[in-house]
Amino acid sequence: MEFAFPLTVCTCTYQPKPAYLQRVLDALAAQTLPTDQWEYLLIDNASPEPVAPRFDLSWHPNARHLHEPKLGKSNALETGVHEARGRLFLILDDDNELAPDYLEKGLAFFREHPNTGVLGGCKDGDYEGGKPPWLWTHLAMLAINEHQPREGVRITADLDDSATIPPGAGLLAPTDAVRAYMADRAQSPLRKALDRTGNN
Repeated sequence: MEFAFPLTVCTCTYQPKPAYLQRVLDALAAQTLPTDQWEYLLIDNASPEPVAPRFDLSWHPNARHLHEPKLGKSNALETGVHEARGRLFLILDDDNELAPDYLEKGLAFFREHPNTGVLGGCKDGDYEGGKPPWLWTHLAMLAINEHQPREGVRITADLDDSATIPPGAGLLAPTDAVRAYMADRAQSPLRKALDRTGNN
């Protein structure tokens, strides 16, 4: 398959909180990577109130609203990766704001290290009402890794140490690899049990 862009950014959403998703879009609009280098897909995963009329993507010439009628994040991601025209695929959750240079640095890293499998970044939490003390032991489940070093690059992940594995939020990987993974995962009996569906 011929790719039209170096990078596709994909956000899957179900009944998004308008203020949260708007912050995601504002952070994307502030990216230092020129828009001709990436496309954006905003996938409405069967929201009761359609997403497209409520969120303007006209700021990006290569942005598209897509609709996935079958509820489940994996279904929406499959739609995104099927529609992706970028060589790399970035999963951006509907409550994640990227640093302004996230796309530029991620693309540069893959160009410098073409054999990279997946890439992720440091993720800080934004806590409404302050951070509760019990949260420290649950940060990994929330894709927050603010306790990790801010400088340097970890080239490998230790599969026995979840702190070294990039979380799905903000994950950047070759699109062909994501497609192969999604096709393989579709056959797994665990998919239905593990998939996020609606508010579950």
